[in-house]
Order: sequence, then structure tokens, then C-alpha cells
Amino acid sequence: MPWLEDLKSIFEVWIVAAVVFWWLPSRIFRERPGRNAFLRFCGGLSRMALLTVIAAVVLSALHILNAGTLIALYTLMFLAYRMRHNRNRTAWRERFLSKVAWSEEWYQNAGWKRPFGVRWQVILSPQSAHMLPVMGAGIVVLLLVAQVRLWWPLHYLRFAYSDAYFQLLRIRELLHDTKPFSQPLVLPSILAAVSSLAAVDAMQVMRFLPPLLDVLLALGGGIAMAAVFRNNWVGVFATFILGCYTEKSVLSQGGMGTFFLLLGLAFLGDYYYHSNRANLYDAICAFALLALSLPQPFPLETTVTLLLSCLLGFVARLADRWAPAYRLGALLPLLLMTGVFIGRPPTYPRPNFLEYETAARQSLRIASTFPNQHWAIAAPNEQFAETFGLGQYEDLYQFVNQYQDRVTNPEFRFPYETLFVFVEKHPFQYFASEPKVVSFSILTDPTYRNYRSPAGRSSLEMAAMRLCERYAEVHPSRIFYEDQDLKIYQFSRD
Repeated sequence: MPWLEDLKSIFEVWIVAAVVFWWLPSRIFRERPGRNAFLRFCGGLSRMALLTVIAAVVLSALHILNAGTLIALYTLMFLAYRMRHNRNRTAWRERFLSKVAWSEEWYQNAGWKRPFGVRWQVILSPQSAHMLPVMGAGIVVLLLVAQVRLWWPLHYLRFAYSDAYFQLLRIRELLHDTKPFSQPLVLPSILAAVSSLAAVDAMQVMRFLPPLLDVLLALGGGIAMAAVFRNNWVGVFATFILGCYTEKSVLSQGGMGTFFLLLGLAFLGDYYYHSNRANLYDAICAFALLALSLPQPFPLETTVTLLLSCLLGFVARLADRWAPAYRLGALLPLLLMTGVFIGRPPTYPRPNFLEYETAARQSLRIASTFPNQHWAIAAPNEQFAETFGLGQYEDLYQFVNQYQDRVTNPEFRFPYETLFVFVEKHPFQYFASEPKVVSFSILTDPTYRNYRSPAGRSSLEMAAMRLCERYAEVHPSRIFYEDQDLKIYQFSRD
């Protein structure tokens, strides 16, 4: 059942990502207590992301990028930290004995009850009572952002962003040691590492991990605003708007750069107030990742959102300075969020699909069922990124032009051991209707002419079906998959 396989992939991808980018940094990059928990998490994420990008690119260039080399690298990093902080046997023995003593005390005093007591003390303590409203609002906002960002990936394997196919191609190039230094670097390197460690196909990693990064992008904007203006409510407002009312993703050009720019600003803002050196180190890592991302300028909607958040932050600080008794610094962001939510409730981003859902799933099925490089696909160009390095690929337009006059010859055979031809019985509609005005450069682009234009795609699919039917009349064939929209022919040389 597809949903069971998807659930298994979700678990593997998210667990591996949590171990590599949350648990491992928390053990390797230990800090003195007192720093904000969000900043500690983002700092560890930035450091580990930079190390992972460097490792993935270098290992791919050396043709040894795989789970074994990545695990060995992370293990060496962990052991190096342990050796640095435990340089003699006495320290190791004392640490071990302290753990044994703690275990005995925990067992004798029913230590399993303590976490519950600590949590209730923290929540109900007078010192943190003023944090309860902002904590509650933050949790509600994060749930809303997660719902908006995760809805499409949890329901569809195909990608809602066109840039996702280019990112997927870069992941497969890294995994197959091809073009390791080509852009983009950051996101494909991170996803390639997770794909290797989790032993999950890159399509599933592309499906489930970037939406979590989109949630972190919204959270990063909120952390930056809160750190700069020292107002948690402004941060919650920025997270709410970035996560629920902007459609850009880390998959788009400049998306990852925007994320690390916001984190860098958050680290510098906190350093200004607390002079913690860890913030400087994390800012250096964030800006290094920003440089590697080669970001484009902020999208208009992101720029407007951040400007509004900055304006709100200035107003809130002035209000708290001039009228502290009214707590307008908390009231203004809360009222704005409530008004925006009532006036325009959050909706799911509008998808911009390029293919049928079954086309993506059948591509993944072929890649997982047949031996690598013993099959070929003739299909639209979305299947090129989905199968790169796993099998051979023929552009459907070139395939039709090359073979349409030869398929009726009984002696002719396709030059592939096993060939799958994707033919749409109802051509996929990228546009609701043919645009009336199209620039000459777009009109002459082969991708637009053959796959985006409704008329061009319809004529190509009709020619492809006619070719396959004529070939099947004189050669052995079978239907690998068929539904009301898509038909996949399978031709073998045997």
C-alpha cells in the first residue's frame, strides 16, 4: 500500500535528519548554559549543515559519497569531541562512576516521576508565568505553519514547485559522483546526505524534508525579529506571516540563502545584547552557507513581510518605552495576528504541478523494481530528474522523432533491454487554457513547445501513442501500467 511505504519513508527521513542536525550537534557543540534554546538549536544546525555540505561535496568529488563514509565522518567528529573533553582515564572512570551512581539513585527514588514534576514547576512558577501566553501562541502558530507547509507533501509524491526537479537532479548527481561542485550546493548536499544515511530514495527525501525546512525558515524569521527587537511577540508575528502567507520555499532559488541570512541576523542580534561568542561562531557558519547558496534577492512577499515585522518591532519598542503599563509590545502583534487570521485564514499554497501523480509514483516503482541501468524511460523531462543515474532516459519528443518511421519494420528493435514509454491518454494541462500572449523566447523553447503548451503536448502524446501501438503490432509488448490518464508501455528485447 503506498501510504504505508510513505509512512515508513517519513519516519526514516525525519529520524535521520533529527539525529544528524539536532542530536549530534547538541553532543558535539556543547555550550555554557544560559543561551536561548532556539538559538542553540539553530546554531548547531548551521554548524552541522556547513560541515555536511563540505563533506558531501568533497566525498562526491572523491567518488566515495555513501552512508559508510558519512557515518565514519560523523563518528570521528563525535569521538574527537569526546577525546578533547575526556583526555585521561581518570576522567572517563569518574564519568562512568557518576552515571552508575545516578542510575542507582534514580531507581531507588522512582526517578521516572521527576520529569513530570519539573515540567509542572517550570510551567507554574511565577518567574515563567508571563511566558505562558507567548508560548501558547507560539505553539498554535507553529501548528498552523506545519499544517500549511506539510499538507501537500503528505498527500502527493509529485512536487508542487518546478525548482524541485532541478534540486532533485542535483541530489542524484551528487549521489552518483557527478558534477559535485555545480550550483546549487547547500540544499542538495544536505538532502543527499540524509538520503544516503536513511537508505531512502532521493524523491522521498525531497518530498518530506524541504517542508520541514520551510517551517524552520518561518521560525528563523521569527527568531531573527525576536532577537533584534527583544520582543517575542514580534517574532511570533513574523513566523505566522512567513509560514502561512508566503508561498516561497527553500526549494526556490535563494530560499536556503534567505534562511541562513535570517539565522545570521538572529545570531548577531543576540550577540549585541549578550556578547556570547557562540553567536559569532554560528553567525560565521550561517553567512558561509549564505555565500555557498548564492541567493537571489528576497522575493517581494518575503521582503514585505520582513519590513512589516521590522516596523511592528520599532512600534512595539517605542510603545513599551513610552507606555509600559499598557504592555502594547505584546498587545499590538497579537491584535494584528488575530485580525489577519479572521480577515484571511491561512490556506494551502497553490500547487504548480508539472505531471500526474501516477507518473511520479510509477517512475519510483520502476527505479525500485528493476536493476540499475538495465532499463530506459521515454517520457517528459520531469522523469529525467526522477530517474537520473538509475536508468537511461529518452526525451519523449526526440524519441518520437527518431523512431516514428521505423517502428513498423519487423526487424527493428528498440536499443534497450527494457523500455518504458509514458503516454498520457489525457495530456496533462499545465495551463487552464492556452495563453493568448507568449514571448518569442518562451514560444521557441522546446520545453514550452512540447510539454507546457496544451496544443503541443496533445499532439506529442497522440504521436507517441500511435508509435507505441504500431510497434506493438509487430513486436512483443505489455502494458506496465494504465489508468484513465496515463498508459505505460513496456517493450523488451527478449
